[in-house]
Amino acid sequence: ETPIIQQPNFHQKHLTLPFAQNYFTWNHVRLPPELLFHPVDLFHFPFYTMPVVRNYKSIVTIHDITYEVHPEWYSWRGWLAMRFFSRYAAQHADKILTDSNSTKHDIIKYYGVSEDKIVTIYLGVEERFKKIRDLSALEQLRAKYRITSPNVILYVGSIHTRRNIEQLLRAFSMLCQKMPDIQLVIVGKREYPYLDIQALIDELALP
Repeated sequence: ETPIIQQPNFHQKHLTLPFAQNYFTWNHVRLPPELLFHPVDLFHFPFYTMPVVRNYKSIVTIHDITYEVHPEWYSWRGWLAMRFFSRYAAQHADKILTDSNSTKHDIIKYYGVSEDKIVTIYLGVEERFKKIRDLSALEQLRAKYRITSPNVILYVGSIHTRRNIEQLLRAFSMLCQKMPDIQLVIVGKREYPYLDIQALIDELALP
């Protein structure tokens, strides 16, 4: 099957700004005039917000609204920016896509959006994530990360308090009492709000 970017009716156009080029300026400064002079029927915004000025139907993806449910997890700037623009997008988009029914219910509760407007689409897995069939490569990977047990729990994601890693470690500590050979592998980048994993490991006396 031909990838979508190679289809004859697919065209790429790169938009740039000569200054302060970031998601906010692209979304609210660069994109609106572009779509005003080159109108589209429908535009999908994959990350929480969309321009205030627009002349087309819109879909916005809101992955979660933890900044509403747990504002203490965010800096005041992050909380203020996400809260205002995400609320606006939720209330003015023609459709909302989200990753889970939990977030769907949060959007309904906090933003007063009709349930009919929200569609839940669970996240998929890229094709590059597949079973390793090269046994030598698998053994090298196990040796590199000191994985010695056939029983492994894998966490992949950002490392901060919002991901509930503390409860994961506490549950793992309880599981170790029944399965002493089990291992937990945590893969991700540390982000704000930071979690002191090593302090928690020491508290739980995990190996």
